[in-house]
Amino acid sequence: MSVSAHRVTSEQEFRDRPASGESWTTLEFVELDLAGTSLAEVDLSACVFHRCRLEGASFRGARLGGATFRGCSMRRCDLSGAVLTGATIEGCDWTEAVADDVAGEGIDFLTWLDAGDGSTEEVTE
Repeated sequence: MSVSAHRVTSEQEFRDRPASGESWTTLEFVELDLAGTSLAEVDLSACVFHRCRLEGASFRGARLGGATFRGCSMRRCDLSGAVLTGATIEGCDWTEAVADDVAGEGIDFLTWLDAGDGSTEEVTE
């Protein structure tokens, strides 16, 4: 099953999602509180996460190629084994995030935020 080109703006709509391992390519997640949610092994290629609360969320083994994260709180999220080729991360707080064995090239980190001291650092890879 593949879900595409759709804006998800409510937590209920998100909870009605397909099971782990499914494809959600090109979805746009807007201002959702998805703290602690598991998106492990889900194909989230080219998805956009805009001002979402993703604290403690699991992206273990997720396919995030071409995905965009803007203004998200991703404190303590788990990206272990995720594929981030071509992803863009802009204005996000990734404090204490786990990123073991992350794969990908051409990842753009723009205005990486560290909420621990309020500093902002411009990083590109």
